[in-house]
Amino acid sequence: MPYPGAVWTLIAIQLLMGAGFGLISTPLMVGVQSTVDWGQRGVVTGASMFSRYFGQSLGAAVFAAIFNSVLFDKMTEAPENLQSALPKVNEVVEVLQSAHSDDSVQNYLQHAFFDSTHTVYIGLLTVGVLTLIVLLLTPKHFGKIDKF
Repeated sequence: MPYPGAVWTLIAIQLLMGAGFGLISTPLMVGVQSTVDWGQRGVVTGASMFSRYFGQSLGAAVFAAIFNSVLFDKMTEAPENLQSALPKVNEVVEVLQSAHSDDSVQNYLQHAFFDSTHTVYIGLLTVGVLTLIVLLLTPKHFGKIDKF
């Protein structure tokens, strides 16, 4: 996304990502359920849902850490004239929302926030491409599992 980007661009990207993750979840669940007998589908469904939520939590933590790391790096690499005026990393949002902060600080923080978000999007794109590769390499049919 270009900086400053149009809001519709962000919305379109979010809709595309949501549609992709939404369209992949049902076929994966049906695929997992089809590998076991009818009486074991509840166990497989529960394990799959647990794994999905655990993965989402882990992914959110990893990408939040990436975001914070890039933002912290941008804050420490700031020009000398801004170093004393910059807030702590956990106060950036409050300063960005404040109408009383210096324009040069606001501008620098907006660029730092943009760079951090951009890095997260590149990471998400990488994960999406890797997921697509795994799906393309996955066999079309799995054999039934006799014992769970």
